[in-house]
Amino acid sequence: LRGPLGAIFVIGALSGFLQRLFLTLSPIISFQDGVSEATGAIVLSTYMGGQAVGTLVGGVLCDRMDRRYLLAGLTALALPAHFFAFWLPAASPLMLMFAAVAGFLNLALMPPVIVLAQEILPESKGVGSGIVMGLAWAVGSVAVIGFGFLGDGIGPRPAALMSLPLLLIGTVLAFHPSLRPHRMPDHA
Repeated sequence: LRGPLGAIFVIGALSGFLQRLFLTLSPIISFQDGVSEATGAIVLSTYMGGQAVGTLVGGVLCDRMDRRYLLAGLTALALPAHFFAFWLPAASPLMLMFAAVAGFLNLALMPPVIVLAQEILPESKGVGSGIVMGLAWAVGSVAVIGFGFLGDGIGPRPAALMSLPLLLIGTVLAFHPSLRPHRMPDHA
């Protein structure tokens, strides 16, 4: 993968990685912070609720603005949101707020990633979608294994925090020159 589809693939893989990292390490962090399993489930539900809203808002924004700025903004803002969601005490009110915002920002990436892939491969829209969703998410999921091993050594919270600078790769790739022709919706 290279060119515009490669750039979008990496952004999708980073989003998948971050989602699975949160869903994997957050329950462990919650347990270590001494919260109940039910409260840990509230943390996950809050993150996933934010994701549900993020997909809708991401879709609306994708149809109305320069997608490069949308992708760059979402990836850049996802870093501090996830930082506080991992760093703050599990299930504290502030942590839950950041978990919702982090989930929102992370999955708001999906509509522009999918639409861009379909525009890049207009004769194979299903293949484009499969590459930036299924394949990218699988690659992102495999990367979680490495941070799982790191978490075994240094703890899940530090491992999660150490992963976050990877998001900046997505911010940089949002301005990949090959994405310039696809930056605006067709109807804009």
